Amino acid sequence: MAVGWAVLSAAPAQAQCAGGSGAQTGLGSVSCSGVAAWTGQAVASGGQVTYNNCLYKANQAVSANSGWCPGCSGIYLYGNGSACPAAGCNYGAQGTCGSGGSTPTPTPKAPTPTPTPNSGCTVAITPYLNVNGSGWQQTSSASLAVGGKIEFGPQPTSGTWSWTGPNGFTGSARDFTISNMQTSQSGTYTAKYTSGSSCGTQNFSITVTGGPTPTPTPTASGSCTVAITPYLNVNGTGWQQTSTASLSSGGSLEFGPQPTSGTWSWTGPNGFTGSARDFTLTNMQTNQSGTYTAKYTSGSSCGTQNFAITVTAGGSTPTPTPKPTPTPCTGCVGGKQVSGYFIQWGIYGRAYYVSNLPTSPAPSVILYAFNNIINNNCSTGVEQAGVGDDFADYGKSFPGDTYNQPLKGNFNQLKQYKAAHGSKIVMSLGGWTWSDGIYSAAANAGTLVPQCISTYMDGNLAKDTSDNAGGPGSAAGLFDGIDIDWEYPGLCGNNPSCGASSADKANYTTMMSTFRAQMPSGSILSIAAASGADKFPNYDAAGLCKSLTNVNVMTYDFFGAWAATGPTGPVSGLFQFAGQSALAAPLNTYDTVDAMDWWASNGCSASQLRFGVPFYGRGWAGNFSGLANNGLNAPATGVGAADPYGDPGGVNDYKLLTPCSGTLTDNDPTSHTSWCNSGSQWWSYDTPNSIASKEQEKNAKGWGGTFFWSFDGDNGSLYSAIWNNN
Repeated sequence: MAVGWAVLSAAPAQAQCAGGSGAQTGLGSVSCSGVAAWTGQAVASGGQVTYNNCLYKANQAVSANSGWCPGCSGIYLYGNGSACPAAGCNYGAQGTCGSGGSTPTPTPKAPTPTPTPNSGCTVAITPYLNVNGSGWQQTSSASLAVGGKIEFGPQPTSGTWSWTGPNGFTGSARDFTISNMQTSQSGTYTAKYTSGSSCGTQNFSITVTGGPTPTPTPTASGSCTVAITPYLNVNGTGWQQTSTASLSSGGSLEFGPQPTSGTWSWTGPNGFTGSARDFTLTNMQTNQSGTYTAKYTSGSSCGTQNFAITVTAGGSTPTPTPKPTPTPCTGCVGGKQVSGYFIQWGIYGRAYYVSNLPTSPAPSVILYAFNNIINNNCSTGVEQAGVGDDFADYGKSFPGDTYNQPLKGNFNQLKQYKAAHGSKIVMSLGGWTWSDGIYSAAANAGTLVPQCISTYMDGNLAKDTSDNAGGPGSAAGLFDGIDIDWEYPGLCGNNPSCGASSADKANYTTMMSTFRAQMPSGSILSIAAASGADKFPNYDAAGLCKSLTNVNVMTYDFFGAWAATGPTGPVSGLFQFAGQSALAAPLNTYDTVDAMDWWASNGCSASQLRFGVPFYGRGWAGNFSGLANNGLNAPATGVGAADPYGDPGGVNDYKLLTPCSGTLTDNDPTSHTSWCNSGSQWWSYDTPNSIASKEQEKNAKGWGGTFFWSFDGDNGSLYSAIWNNN
C-alpha cells in the first residue's frame, strides 16, 4: 500500500468560490437576474446558473448531478459521485452576482431546514426519514407497521452525531437504518449534532403499529442496567426480537442484540466466548444447547442479556462441501504472476469500478484493499468512516442487482469478474490506515484465524440489515486467499500509538503458520512486506516463508514529500541512483534489487517473491530549474501539488502526471526509474520504459512475479508494459 493514502468512505466537502468568501476573486459584479440557482440540474452548453453568489456559464453540456467545479477552485462530488472531467472545468465563472439570482447550497437530499433548537444548541437540523425504502421525506415523524424499516438521515452531513431512543437505543452514525421494527420501538428518537463549539438537536416521533409487541426484558446484573434488545435469526429466516430459540441439529443461528455501539463479550456452553455483537453459529449440535450470555459495555455503562438456545436431535447434519483446490494461474506468462490492488473506496471520487478492470489479459490475482481487523476479528458489517465500509464491499447495488440478493457491492462485481476471466480474488487486511488492529490480533491468532477464514474463505459475512446484504455463505466461492498488509511489525506506521512491540516478529510468524494450517489446501496466503533495511530486523523471513504462497515486497515509497524539504529521489528505483550512497541512513539503503535480495537470502525462495510497482508518483515543489541531473537529489521547499481526490499533497496518479509537463528523464540508466522536472514541480514515477527494465531484472533473478498499487492510477500503459515484458 502507498504510504499516506487515505481510506475515503464519504464524499468531500463542497468546494467554495475561489477566495472562499462567496465571490469569485478578480471578477467584477454582474447581474444574475432571472438566472436559476444550481441545485444539480442538467445544464446545456453555454447555459448559466448561480452558485454561492457567483454567475457561472457551462463550458460543455453538463448532465444532472454531475461534478461541480466552479472556476477550477475545487471539486464538489455530488449525487452520482462523478468528478470534474479531465478535459476541463464544467463551468467558467462570469462574475459576482450584483442583483437577482439565488444562491442555495445544494444538498444531496432536499430543501431548507427548520431548526429545532434545544438547551442553547441552535444549529438548524434538517430532518429526513425514509420509510420502507420509499424515498427520502423531509419530516420528523413517521408511522409504519410492525416488520417495516426506517432510515434516519438528518443534515448537515458534517460534524459528529449522537442518538438516544426507546429501550436504551443509542447511536453515533448520522445516517442509519433500523429494520424489522416492533411496537416497542415506538417513541422519540433524539439526534444531537456537534461541530466544534456549535450544536443542534432534533426529535423524531416514530410510531410502529399492528402485529405482536414483544418487549425486550433486560437481564441486569449488579449495576449493569442498560437495556439490551435481543435479536435472533434462526436458519436465515429473518430477525426476530426474542431471547429464546429452538432449532434442529445442523441448523444455523445468528445473534444480533442492540445497541449497535459499544463493546461486547460473550460466554456460553462448552467454553464458548466471543467479542462480536453480530455473529453466526453454523452446523449447531445438541451439545451447544444452553444459555448464551451477552455483556455490553460503553464507557461506565453496561448491560447483560441471556439467550436460551435449544438444539434438538433429528435434523440433518450437513456434510461440509469440500473446498476446491485452486487451479494453477491461467493468466500467467512463463508462470510469472501479475497482481494488483483494487481499492475499496475507488468507487467514490475516483469513479473506478470493477467494470473498469483490464480483461486482456486479466490479472493473475486481484488484491482487494482493504478490510479491517478490530478486537482480534476480521470486521465486516461495519459502515463507519475510518472503521469499515460494508456498503462499498457488499451493500451497494450495481446495475442488475436486486435488493434481496445477499451479495452486492464490489464483492459481487468481483465474483462475476472472476467467473468471466479466471482471476484469483484475495482479501487484503490492514494497510497503512488499518494496521492498528493487527498488533493485538497477531498475539491472538487462535481467535483471529478461524473467524477470518469463516468470514472470507467460507463467505460468512456479517449481516447488514440496512442494505439487506451479507449473512451465512453470502460470499462463498469469492475469495481464493488472504493477504496481510501489516505496516509494520515492531514499528508504528500511520498511528504513532499503534502498540508495536518486540514480540511482533514471533507473533507474525505464528499468525501466518496458524492461517496456513487452517486454510483450505491450495489457498493463496500472502503478505505485503517492507522493503527497507530499517524494517528488516522485525521479520523472520525464513519462518514466514514456510507458510506463505507469496511475499509482495513493497518496493516503492523509497523517497517522498513526507520529507518536504527533500532530497528529491525516486519513488521506486530499481538500483541506487548516482550519489545515493552518500545520503544518511536509511535513504542510502533504499532500492528494489537490494530489498528483494534480502528476502531471497534470508529464507524465501526467489519464486515466492513479487516486486512492487507504483501506479502513482511522488513529488515536491521548489525551484528545480537548471539543476544538475534534471533536479535529482535536490532540496525542495514543500510538497508537490495535490491530486483531485482529497489525498495529501505530494502524491498523484500516473495517469495525471503523464505526459510530463517539463523535462522527462525516462528510465535513467543508473537507477532505472523516471522523473519529470517542470521547474517548480519535480515528480518521480515509473514509465513503460523503466518497467521494462524492472521486468528484465525480475526474469534474470527468477522472482515469481509483479504486483502494483493500484489499478485506478493507470491509463493502461503501465499495466501493458508489465505484461509485454513479463
